[in-house]
Amino acid sequence: MSPIQLTVLAGVLILITAMNLKIAIWYIDRKQAKQALQNYSNQEQSDNTTQVQIPFTLAEIKCVDSIANNIDQYLDALTSQKLEKIGIMKDDTLMAVMIPIERYEKLLEYVSPVQDTTEGKVKL
Repeated sequence: MSPIQLTVLAGVLILITAMNLKIAIWYIDRKQAKQALQNYSNQEQSDNTTQVQIPFTLAEIKCVDSIANNIDQYLDALTSQKLEKIGIMKDDTLMAVMIPIERYEKLLEYVSPVQDTTEGKVKL
């Protein structure tokens, strides 16, 4: 084989290896997301029934490392409304949720009057 053919062959093998690694990482992330979603669902069922369970899809659950490495992509997905929310998991448990600022401001609009009335009752 000529040096050019060997270089091309080595390049193709590197690409195949990189693709296999990307698939393996995707599979591991998906498996961890499934486990985190199952743990979250089980935890919510065992807690009080007064708490509201927030449904997540597998696409909305991301590992904290993935968030750190690809934050610009996830912010774009939130602002373009491709994703409604992103559940951030660490050690197979949901730790935080990212939402667009518009949604957060609406949430504050709804929560603030309720907090004011409950704080008023507590002060009396």
